[in-house]
Amino acid sequence: ETWCQRLLRVAPDAYEQLVRCQIAQGKVAEAVAFCKERAAKESSARSAIVLSSSLSASGAADSDFQLAEPVIADALAKYGDNLDLLFAIAYQRTVQKRYDSAASLYEKILVEKSKHVPTLNNLAAVLAEIPGRSAEALRHVDQAIDIAGSQPALLDTKAMIVLKSDPRQAVALLQDATSTAKPDPRFLFHLALAYQATGQTGLARESLQKAEA
Repeated sequence: ETWCQRLLRVAPDAYEQLVRCQIAQGKVAEAVAFCKERAAKESSARSAIVLSSSLSASGAADSDFQLAEPVIADALAKYGDNLDLLFAIAYQRTVQKRYDSAASLYEKILVEKSKHVPTLNNLAAVLAEIPGRSAEALRHVDQAIDIAGSQPALLDTKAMIVLKSDPRQAVALLQDATSTAKPDPRFLFHLALAYQATGQTGLARESLQKAEA
């Protein structure tokens, strides 16, 4: 934090590191106060984007998000057409498990950027958590795959959508997603779940061990 403060003195706009550092130390109130002060000085949504993204990445508690909500809500009221802000808040809502709110924000982004792959992917993951919307989720992730190809993250999202209805398809998707030289441990864990769902306990254990390693 000392170095972040020194950086701020010579580069006043380089404050994202300071906010992340404060939040990592549990100084959420200080980070929120700082971002609120910056928001009053800036004619942009940047401070709210930094605050929202930093909280989402930190595994913040509900009480931390509540502290930040006035700053986030004010930015949303002023800059509701800023797609970066909408994406940051949508991801925050996902972390908070406020899936309906997250879905609405992602859908708003797609009105302007219908082929934005990260938004399509995240929206698919969110819709999969809302009862009765799995078909929509599948449609969005398939669109993302059509645009960007069979990227591991997209295959993982699709696999988790179909896991309950078609675990064998989930296994095939996750085998592809984890076929890279350094597969994401989350995808290996999901593959373990898919193997378990198909009764392949030995392979499930092996995949779990790889994820842990």
